Amino acid sequence: MSALGEKRSFVSCPANVCFAPIADTTRLLTVFRFTAQKSSTWSHWGRSVLVEFSCYEIPMIKILGRTTSINVRKVLWTAAEAELDFVHENEWAADRPTSDIAFLALNPNGLVPVLVTDEGVIWESNTICRYLAARAGRHDLLPVSAFARADVEKWMDWQAADLNSVWRPAFMALVRRRTPAGSSDVMRSIEEWNAMMLLLEQRLMTTGAFVTGNTFTLADVGLGLSLQRWLLTPMARPDTPALLAYRERLQARPAARAWIAPDIP
Repeated sequence: MSALGEKRSFVSCPANVCFAPIADTTRLLTVFRFTAQKSSTWSHWGRSVLVEFSCYEIPMIKILGRTTSINVRKVLWTAAEAELDFVHENEWAADRPTSDIAFLALNPNGLVPVLVTDEGVIWESNTICRYLAARAGRHDLLPVSAFARADVEKWMDWQAADLNSVWRPAFMALVRRRTPAGSSDVMRSIEEWNAMMLLLEQRLMTTGAFVTGNTFTLADVGLGLSLQRWLLTPMARPDTPALLAYRERLQARPAARAWIAPDIP
């Protein structure tokens, strides 16, 4: 057994052998050993030749769901922050319907994101994010101590429950254009959405960095995506200098630059 994973084989082999992944949630790492052979008729060393290789299974994870979903982007950003190896299947809920029987076998709710791991399948975006942080041992993203962890999860739950519930009518009308933009429900949604974001503005004015303090955590992932959605929705908004500075800090992170397009609300 290796720290890399389960050793699969050890054989002598020609140098022209190629390899492919052996399972959906496994990456195949091939370790080669070469030797330099000295020619009997030449004074210099001949070419190096492959004499053996070893193959190891390394657990992989797959993230299913279209990147236009804010919850899928939450998981992609978290996985990148945790520096985990993963494969992203962007076609689900886009080119491939989540009513597909193969998808429903993974998540009977028919919703993205879904995480497929070597340990099993997980759905619900905040649960997936917590799992990814724990899997990577990233206690900076999700602390171990009871109070510090609760402080992070408080803001995660606020984003998922309180904040998400107020923006939906406005966003669906002004961005998705699925309902009339001038209805009283939309106007009330805009007012409540702005009020929620002013609450977050006050919090960022207090911390001066991230939502729980000086350290970036899982809470900042969901809140950062919610902030982007608010700023990209065509509606009147109050001045929020602390939130704008917060967004700049988040966008400067390598994981966000790699996975979070700044123009997707």
